[in-house]
Amino acid sequence: MKKQTIILAMLLALLLLAACGQHEHQWEDATCTEPETCSVCGETRGEALGHRWRSAGCDEPETCARCGETRGEAPGHDWQDATCTEPETCARCGETRGEAPGHDWQDATCTEPETCARCGETRGEALGHEAVPADYWTASVCSRCGEELAPKLTPDFVTYGLDAHFIEQGKTYDYKTRCYEDESYSTVGKATVTRYDVTPGDGETLEIRDGYSWRIVTFEVVFDDDNAYNFGMSPSITREDYYDIRRHDDTLDYDEETGLDSFDVVYKGETYRCYSFLENDYAGWSDHSNTWTCTFYIQLPDDYDGMVVGLRNRSIVWPDDAYIFDLDNSDTLFFRLN
Repeated sequence: MKKQTIILAMLLALLLLAACGQHEHQWEDATCTEPETCSVCGETRGEALGHRWRSAGCDEPETCARCGETRGEAPGHDWQDATCTEPETCARCGETRGEAPGHDWQDATCTEPETCARCGETRGEALGHEAVPADYWTASVCSRCGEELAPKLTPDFVTYGLDAHFIEQGKTYDYKTRCYEDESYSTVGKATVTRYDVTPGDGETLEIRDGYSWRIVTFEVVFDDDNAYNFGMSPSITREDYYDIRRHDDTLDYDEETGLDSFDVVYKGETYRCYSFLENDYAGWSDHSNTWTCTFYIQLPDDYDGMVVGLRNRSIVWPDDAYIFDLDNSDTLFFRLN
């Protein structure tokens, strides 16, 4: 029996060997790793196709497009921060998550339009400065942001260099002017501001007005040289505005009935009508000396620091329509009421 089995197996093998040379191959498609292969006899032809790797996605590793085999690992999403108009976005695949936060608009300023605090985008226009004009006491500033836009105005006495002739109370200064009887002669007296008072008034000679006070200034000038003794002396006074010389002169008016001068001053945006008068007298000659006393009474706004009184050389001619800065002021003595 065993012998018969062996003989049958050998016959079957011979039959198979004979058949291979005669059958039609049944080719199975090549794969990524195997060439085409006969399913009957196992014969191969051609080459394996090789993998066709598809790039990794955020949640998938590299994958063969033919067989689905993978290699490596999925890299994961590369999230880029959200912007005002876009949610978080993957830089690789474009997938998004969450929502765009929207613009964080900051109010417009004088120099910048509305601006997003996140991205810097703008809309509209800058507001522009809202300037408060400069005056002699305050610089021009923007009422919105406080930025200084222009410096304080320069007082006329500084512009024209007249402040170089200011004197102090209690000190004595040479005062030159011409003689009275012969104008070809001049005299030099000794001038001193002996009094400077501030008072609201007395309700009689000095009218009381709300918001105003009277400034009282007295000059004493002692003349004791020969020219004054022989030809007399002709002192001359001046009253000016430290800040605005033209305004003072152009608004000046004299009332013959009351004996008062009136003029305007502008103080911190308000216009004030002011009044003044003058008293002066000579003591008379004694021991070759004569003292001239001159007192100014000037009603000004409270705290106004711009009035200037003084003595000038009468030999300096004052042309029509001239201002104090048009004259030679080298001999002028100014006292500021500040």
